[in-house]
Amino acid sequence: RKIWPGPPGQLQLCHPQSFPRYDCMKLFVAGLSYKTAPVELREKLAVHPSRLRCHGCRLKLGGNLSEVVLLSTCNRVEIYGVTPKVNGNVHRLFQHLSNGEVDFAPHLYIKEGAEAVEHLFSVVSGLDSMVIGETEITGQVKQAYLAAQEAKLTGRVTNRLFQTALQAAKEIRTQTGIGRGATSVGSVAVELAERIFDRDLSGKTVMIIGAGKMGEACIRHLAKKGARSVLVSNRSYDRALNLATEFGGRAVRFDECLQAMAEADIVVSSTGCPQTILHRDGVASVMAGRGNRPLF
Repeated sequence: RKIWPGPPGQLQLCHPQSFPRYDCMKLFVAGLSYKTAPVELREKLAVHPSRLRCHGCRLKLGGNLSEVVLLSTCNRVEIYGVTPKVNGNVHRLFQHLSNGEVDFAPHLYIKEGAEAVEHLFSVVSGLDSMVIGETEITGQVKQAYLAAQEAKLTGRVTNRLFQTALQAAKEIRTQTGIGRGATSVGSVAVELAERIFDRDLSGKTVMIIGAGKMGEACIRHLAKKGARSVLVSNRSYDRALNLATEFGGRAVRFDECLQAMAEADIVVSSTGCPQTILHRDGVASVMAGRGNRPLF
């Protein structure tokens, strides 16, 4: 429930065992993440934010859960539930999220009671992220909790659990240096681009495929590093035009993005499209006309 300063530069979290007897109420988390399952498996379970309520209701009824919060991001799918009895069939809950007959059991982790509490604290604080300290996960956890709360899927246990976890994340970001440096996949990509181009991005052309949050974040990072010009391609041309205009760049129609890649030095593809955007043969044809110019 509380966080207080520990040794210099560190925080001391209250021990999860001091959390009010959640293990007696059969609190659990079951999930899979980038640590346990490849992306092609995780995407079979991915739930769009607009569908969190619907799938949460399905899980509550199908799994005999008294409370449930469903968290779905590109790196993890987790079910936080409260049930009279946690048994070995928790993995069957994930069949409610998938239309196929995939066996997710070998990739799942299940934690109960205090371990589930500790796990959520770690997740919401960015300690369990692919990029340690990334900030997006806090908002994603909050969104998942609010969706469940609005659908009346939460109760005394999950309300207190998630409210406390979000407060813990806020305290950690305020009192420690976990947010310093690269705190997103996008910022890490920019750091790698700098290394490839000898720390000099001036005069480089950046192309963003997908004008969503990640694409926009990458443009902002690259613009700060001195990238000369920006190309933006998106299925919605108007959205591409708006983002390109903001950065003094040029919009490219989605079906022309491959030809435009011939101009680019750095390409970032980040879309919600279920199909592959860039194919090997297409990129090979672009490279053939570039001579020895590197393309990241």
